[in-house]
Amino acid sequence: MNIDQPVGHVIRQTMTDFYAFGIYWIKTLPGIQLLQGLPFCMVALLMVLYLGRDTETSSRYERIERQVVQALNWDDFDSAKVLLQRQLLLRPDDRNARYQMARVLYETGQTDDAVLIMRQLA
Repeated sequence: MNIDQPVGHVIRQTMTDFYAFGIYWIKTLPGIQLLQGLPFCMVALLMVLYLGRDTETSSRYERIERQVVQALNWDDFDSAKVLLQRQLLLRPDDRNARYQMARVLYETGQTDDAVLIMRQLA
């Protein structure tokens, strides 16, 4: 989804995508008879709540990412380390965050840990 799109368009597109996916999902996957008994509006509400959770995690990640950049610009490595730990909890496979963590560890004198992370990234 593009953040510059009007909210109504995003909601309509999300609901259209969900409707198509939801019908396919309910008809094809075994063990989904429970969802077949629910009115479609309830299934749509569950999906919107799920999408909202993902959006919340993504915005939290982006906010932490901005704070990390700010901390690194000010050479505040202790704050950057804490923020990077939070960032890696949200997305453990983020190579950029792991590289930044190696940089922070190197700058704070924990060279062994920094070298270990860099070897894992190679």
